[in-house]
Amino acid sequence: MKTCDVLVNGNVDQLFTYAIPDNFIGKIEIGNIVTVPLGNRKIHGIVVTIGSKTKVKNLKEIIDIKYKIKVINNNSLNVIKKTSNYFLQNIGKFCTKLIPPSNPNYRIEYQRISNEKASKREKEILALINDRIDKRELLSHTTRSTVNKMIEHGLIKEVKTLLNCRNDAIKTEFTDFSSLPKSNTPIDRKGTVFIRKSPVMYDYINKIIRINLSENKRILIILPQLLSHQYLIDFLRSVYKNDVCFYSSALHNREKNISFHNIIAGNPKIIVGTGDALFLPYENIASLVFLMPESPYHFHYDSMPFYNAEIVAGIFAKEYAIPLYIIGKTPSINLFPSINAGRTRLIENDSTKSEFYYLKSKNPYDILTKQIISEIKSGIKRKERTLIIYNQLGYYPFVKCNNCNTIVSCPVCNTPLTFTGKNNLYYCQKCKKYFTIKRCINCGSNNLNFSGTGMEKIASQLRNEFTEGDIKTISANTPLNINEISRYDLIITTSFIFRDLYPNKFHTIIIPSIENILNEYIIKSEWHFVRIIEYLKSFLVPRGKIITQSPIYYDFVPYLSSNKIENYISYTLNLRREFSLPPYFHTITVKTSENRPFPERLYEQLSRYESNSTTISKSNNEIIIKTKKLSDFTFLKSIQRKGKSRIYVDSVEYL
Repeated sequence: MKTCDVLVNGNVDQLFTYAIPDNFIGKIEIGNIVTVPLGNRKIHGIVVTIGSKTKVKNLKEIIDIKYKIKVINNNSLNVIKKTSNYFLQNIGKFCTKLIPPSNPNYRIEYQRISNEKASKREKEILALINDRIDKRELLSHTTRSTVNKMIEHGLIKEVKTLLNCRNDAIKTEFTDFSSLPKSNTPIDRKGTVFIRKSPVMYDYINKIIRINLSENKRILIILPQLLSHQYLIDFLRSVYKNDVCFYSSALHNREKNISFHNIIAGNPKIIVGTGDALFLPYENIASLVFLMPESPYHFHYDSMPFYNAEIVAGIFAKEYAIPLYIIGKTPSINLFPSINAGRTRLIENDSTKSEFYYLKSKNPYDILTKQIISEIKSGIKRKERTLIIYNQLGYYPFVKCNNCNTIVSCPVCNTPLTFTGKNNLYYCQKCKKYFTIKRCINCGSNNLNFSGTGMEKIASQLRNEFTEGDIKTISANTPLNINEISRYDLIITTSFIFRDLYPNKFHTIIIPSIENILNEYIIKSEWHFVRIIEYLKSFLVPRGKIITQSPIYYDFVPYLSSNKIENYISYTLNLRREFSLPPYFHTITVKTSENRPFPERLYEQLSRYESNSTTISKSNNEIIIKTKKLSDFTFLKSIQRKGKSRIYVDSVEYL
């Protein structure tokens, strides 16, 4: 009896053995997607191994072959297993990433073979076919039954061609790449290389691609989001055309399906994707380029994936034995010790010098102080471009009733509304809808109190202050083509701007309130703010300046003012060692869903592992484990099976 081990698509942490029915023997191959019974359900799974010996009795049989394509190989299976063990996730979770939305999309054509023994009507049809003709075009001249008869008589044959990736699934913003700066850095073909992000990186990536293509090899480029590096995407699409393929779970199902099957078939030489692309099987791949997310806004902790893509990229590169090129403005906490130890080579591409200024204000509500207005005015006079980052939409962000103290909230989701300053319109940032409100919903009073400062209020004050210079406000609600930003002298924006702005450059970037950025729930620490500052330096002209303002003097100010970011990183790493944080300890966060308290039995079981190298703390619905040995806690995988808990290991953090 032939059997096979199947990786099922479910929250389970083992492979299941099934019997292969006689009618499927010789048809099932490793990597095929099959339908199997699991309990009372019928689910999909991936065939991992095929054998004939087993000690298991009364095996259930495979029900059907869903897709006869190879969606897994030894390397990709090892990547999944190691990722599963590192992040304490059930291996069945990764099966979802390997199952395509549907069957391959083919272009069907008919090819002419012979015209012998053809009838008069069939000869007329053959005259329409020079070499090949599309199925739809041919069926517009004849019937399906006639075509089938011609195939039976050997006059024509059906030819299926896998549809190519459609690169128009992502809109184009850039077409001119003539000003792309050149890189003089030689390409290192071994180990891990960290490259400081700068405009030169585009040419560096281009050189890596050309070397691989000259050897007829493939290259994988991982981005935090497909639209996070629009200039790079447009550059690759313009230069390499059909050789490049984009893959992301954010794509429409049809586009994702076409990309998936092309990657599996080995057609595109350049694959650009998000973290999920690391789990697909690859043949003949020679390089991996990983572009770090430059902003913590890419990571909403509650909705982040259950793995750290940078760590998976390292596992991927080792498993496929290929070089890993990591590109970012500052290294992650996992990478910096490797750079210091010499295991990772550091390449400095950016020689642009910039200046950092800290202005002290009297209170956090002083936004447009005299110093800030003076800087903006002098920049406009010199015809320099200025970017102001203030993370608050609307004109007045807080509105409440003076009579009953009720906050004006969204009638749909009860989120506090933001006054836009136009026609009594209020905006809900959660529902993304506008409402017209003239009175308090609770008591009917029109005595409303408006407070706070939004970006529209800042723009209005600056328009009154300056008669010259074009001022533009940009947010996620008013998206603007990045290529059009160069038209404006002064741009006021929110955190929406934390994406790749290249090739735009500014003379001055102003953050009028440090607290406005730090109070964002996504910004977990001052380290993240320092990373944002380092990222924004990429979009300054030589000798450009970043101006920040706050009533509080922060520890990072002297490091940024003196451009000694490495000293600040060393300082933070020493603190992390003292408080048992990554990279010196692994941090495991176990959260219960629906705010359920943890059972005492689980906490008692975990307490047995407490030692000098392991500490455990708990709150009502969260347990935090700091340890040097992840292997001691593999049993935690089992508590996720019922979907009541989530586990995060070494959540993404950058210095």
